[in-house]
Amino acid sequence: MSSTNKKIIIFVIVGLLIFITIQYVSFARIKRWTTGWLGKRDSGSTQENGIDLNFETSKRSVCKISGTVYIKGDDINLQKTDDAVFSYRNIDTQARVIYWNFSPEDEIKAAPNMFAQLKIPDSEYFPVAFFFRSEPKYKEYTARATITYGDWINGKVESGKRDCEGEIKIIVDEDWEDDTNL
Repeated sequence: MSSTNKKIIIFVIVGLLIFITIQYVSFARIKRWTTGWLGKRDSGSTQENGIDLNFETSKRSVCKISGTVYIKGDDINLQKTDDAVFSYRNIDTQARVIYWNFSPEDEIKAAPNMFAQLKIPDSEYFPVAFFFRSEPKYKEYTARATITYGDWINGKVESGKRDCEGEIKIIVDEDWEDDTNL
């Protein structure tokens, strides 16, 4: 065998080894993202098409919100929170989006609304903040959240939107005292 043929064979073998290593690392990373926190399945867990979406045990992308936010009625830029938190698990990429829904509807924005600046795959964000674009029309609102997700299932990524567990109350109150020393 000539020297040139030996070099070509070595080049092909090294290329194949690099390719296999990249594939293995990619698969291991995806597997780590999708395994999340393990736990026992709860018979009362939330199900979606027979898939366990219980916040404590799911291997799928899940989220939970809770708490209360008070908005100062005469200054809509001033708010205080009573444990308003957004918790999430098994988020696969920072490109995922958080959609907020408000009942009754009004011109309200919420933060966070993307995972771009959040720690993934698992963490929580405190405090959740709400911003009114104009004077609130109502004295009380309920906020609910939906996330986009990508779950690794049987060798394929399934993506879509999933509702978060829980809700956050937003109360517009002109009478509360500002004791935050801002």
